[in-house]
Amino acid sequence: MALIAQVAEALAAAHSIGILHQDVKPGNILVTQDADGLPRAVLSDFGIGHIIDRKLLVDQNITVLGVTDLQINSTAGTQLYVAPE
Repeated sequence: MALIAQVAEALAAAHSIGILHQDVKPGNILVTQDADGLPRAVLSDFGIGHIIDRKLLVDQNITVLGVTDLQINSTAGTQLYVAPE
């Protein structure tokens, strides 16, 4: 449960700065160890993600060099893990 909560926190952090991942699945969750040797989940592969609010990034002084704004593709992602709606 702790690893799932960590992934949820990572998604919330991405959403808070206007980034949508679009491909959350087990293969994009890496498990490593923190400084105390405990398992730590790391959300990876934002390759098909989208910037949904560029201003949120700018407000945090995060540069977006080389990142393009694309329309959100409702069919993007790994089919097995795409939300049915």
